[in-house]
Amino acid sequence: MGDIDSTLNVSIFDDETNKYAVVDSKGNLAITPRIPDGTALFDTAVHRGYLQITDGTNVATVTSGKLDVNATVTGTNQQIQIENSGGTSANVGYKTGSELSMPSVICDYSAPTQRLGIDSSGRLTANQGGTWNITNISGTISLPTLASTSTKQSDGTQKTQIVDGSGSVISSTSNKLDVNVDMTPFVKFRENFDDDDIDTTNIWGSAKSGSATDTIANNILTLAVTAAAGDYVNYETLSRYSCSNENKKLTFKAWLNFGNAGNANNIREFGARSIGQTDGFFIRLVGTQFYAVVKKGGADTSTAISFTLDNNWHLFEIRTIGSQKAWFIIDGVEMSYQVATSSALVNDILFREYLNNQNTGASAILSLYISSVDITDEGEVWQIFVQDQNKVSRKVMSDAAGRQIVTYPSIDGALNVLNYPTTSIAPYLVNLWRKLVSYSLPAGYVFNLLGFDSVSTAAGAGYQSRVVRETYLGQYNANTNVYSIGNSYSIWVVNFCSTVEAEVTTAFVSACTLTITYTNQSGTAGRTGTVAMVAGDVIGIKRLVTLQAGDWGVKSITACARSGATVGIVSFQGIDEINVHTHITASVPSHTDYLPTGLYIGGGVGGRINLEITASSVTATTRKLSALHIMFLKTIL
Repeated sequence: MGDIDSTLNVSIFDDETNKYAVVDSKGNLAITPRIPDGTALFDTAVHRGYLQITDGTNVATVTSGKLDVNATVTGTNQQIQIENSGGTSANVGYKTGSELSMPSVICDYSAPTQRLGIDSSGRLTANQGGTWNITNISGTISLPTLASTSTKQSDGTQKTQIVDGSGSVISSTSNKLDVNVDMTPFVKFRENFDDDDIDTTNIWGSAKSGSATDTIANNILTLAVTAAAGDYVNYETLSRYSCSNENKKLTFKAWLNFGNAGNANNIREFGARSIGQTDGFFIRLVGTQFYAVVKKGGADTSTAISFTLDNNWHLFEIRTIGSQKAWFIIDGVEMSYQVATSSALVNDILFREYLNNQNTGASAILSLYISSVDITDEGEVWQIFVQDQNKVSRKVMSDAAGRQIVTYPSIDGALNVLNYPTTSIAPYLVNLWRKLVSYSLPAGYVFNLLGFDSVSTAAGAGYQSRVVRETYLGQYNANTNVYSIGNSYSIWVVNFCSTVEAEVTTAFVSACTLTITYTNQSGTAGRTGTVAMVAGDVIGIKRLVTLQAGDWGVKSITACARSGATVGIVSFQGIDEINVHTHITASVPSHTDYLPTGLYIGGGVGGRINLEITASSVTATTRKLSALHIMFLKTIL
């Protein structure tokens, strides 16, 4: 022992060498126990949760679920065991050489299969116990075979079911979604007289006088009168329907049979009548004549409509848009259309569906048969607008069947008639075309043909009239053997002309054959065609150029040559026949109508519209031709 300020070292001798006893920072003597080889590390009877050597001395305790032990284990292949609460021991490690190895950790509580361990590679292994939740797992999860892994399910193998609010699957038909649209919101009233029953307390109001009767059988309501004056019977819905919104569309419908007879002093009608009975819309049969009737303030405005009485069932409809418009329709055909001008069609806008059979005087026994009635409210009618070429909004209109009405826009002074008045005239030569009228299209405009009319006082297969588009392709001077190239179809929308004619502009002194070189309809250059000019061919004669075999069109003519010397000049014209009339019967006009859209004809550079005739005789006959057309700026179309 040394000075009090000196460090006191205490030596403790073990079995082999002396070791120092170490004091920790708190002044406690720290002892490293030696556990003899083969010493069990558990107390089989009393001590639970302690690590002990065989003499019962605690080597370490378990604190917060952790075992804190600093021990040197000597010997070879010594087992370290720990005991669970049931008294069962298990190996938790081995001493091999100078190392302590722990190949696995086993938690064995109530069932041997529920284990948590570390395999030989240091990975945590587990067998499932209880129910796992996907939110308790992090990292990559392996999915079953064929499970989709893409964000968008689009490989074609997915199946989708659509269910309604009750969970029932909505079926499909032939691989198409079968959707039943619930029309209930639109149908405001419907009566089919099912089970031969009619509710005259809650649904219908009725009135009758004299010997008139109302009966129902076979789901048909019959309103009948005798021949007596003053007989009447009518039915009217108790519910009222408003057309207060000027864009609201109400439709009143009824399947009716008026029979095949009518008589004076009898009125049978169907329609929409106001509560005060002063206003309404009606389809009314008076005697044997049908009328479309608009009642306003007690006064009727009746328009006769053409419909023949028969003993068949027909669908009668009255469609209204607010108080401004009304359509009267039978079997889907518009019979009358009424539109407000300076004031509304009606004053009162609350309507009931109305059925009436009435004698205004002595008449006949007549009936009105009704199989069903209904009222539909299609809500507001939306108007579609489009912009014209000047950015002005225009309404899109339709006919009574809902078909869009399409017309070309018009411009001031554009509607014209290309006319050849009634004149006695003949072709220059038999079966050759003679030009009567030629109209050069103004720059920037196109020609829209609406109709073509022609007549001839002589008849036969050879008597024909036509309207054509003519395009100048070039000119050949046979005297100087010089060809001047004209226009080419290659720069236009129209790619080629169907035929080429050589029109004489200076008479030919002698016969010769002209050979042209041209580019055909397919763009093949170097093709050749011929035309035989005859001595004495005068100005205006048009002879057809024969094209090379296999060709049916010409885009341009690039050259021309002649055989032999002669005097004469021709102009080569590309011809496209727009319409041809053959006059089989004398003095009977022929007419072709292109309305409502017309026939669009782009003129191109140097384009003209011609009226022409031909005949099998050079004897003059009376001819008349006219072409109704509209001219448009190209920017419009």
